[in-house]
Amino acid sequence: MIYTAARTTRPEGPSTLKRHSSNRRSETGGKSVTGAAFWALMDRWGVADTDALRLIGGPPLTAKGTRPRFRLTGGQVSVFQQLRTIDRLYSDALGGDIRTWLTDRSEAHFRGGRSALAHMIAAPEGVADVLHLVARQAFRRSVSAAGDGPAVERPDATAKSTGAGRRKR
Repeated sequence: MIYTAARTTRPEGPSTLKRHSSNRRSETGGKSVTGAAFWALMDRWGVADTDALRLIGGPPLTAKGTRPRFRLTGGQVSVFQQLRTIDRLYSDALGGDIRTWLTDRSEAHFRGGRSALAHMIAAPEGVADVLHLVARQAFRRSVSAAGDGPAVERPDATAKSTGAGRRKR
C-alpha cells in the first residue's frame, strides 16, 4: 500500500491519510486482489497449483499446465483474506511449520480424518472452519502463556446429564 501526503477528512472523524492500493475495484464495485499475492501465499504454504485453484474456485491451469494469470474478485477475495488471517495467526501465535500442519492427518480435527488443507478444499465452509480452529488454538495458547489470568471452570458433563447440581425450585 502506498500512502500519500494528501489528506482527506471523514465527516464523522479526524483527517486520515489517503491510501492508494494495488487492489483495484472490480466491475461489481468490490475489491480485487492480484493473483501474484495469492500465489505467494500458496508457495509459502507449499500447496500444489491445482489444490490452490480449488481453494478459491479459480480458473483451471492453462493448456500448457502453468498457473493462470487472474485477479481474485468477490467471494475469492473473502477466501483469500481468511487464508491470510490463518497464515498470520499460525505464524504469530502458534509458530511451527504451517506446511506440515496443513497436511498433517495425525491431529484429525475434521470429519473423516482429513487434514486442514483437505478440509478447506472439500467443505464449502472449510476455510472458515480452519480459521476458527487456528484462532481457537491461538487463543488457548495466549491464555496458557499468560498463566496469571483467572481460572476458567468447565461444567461437569455428568452433572448436566444426571441433573446433579441443579437448583431446586
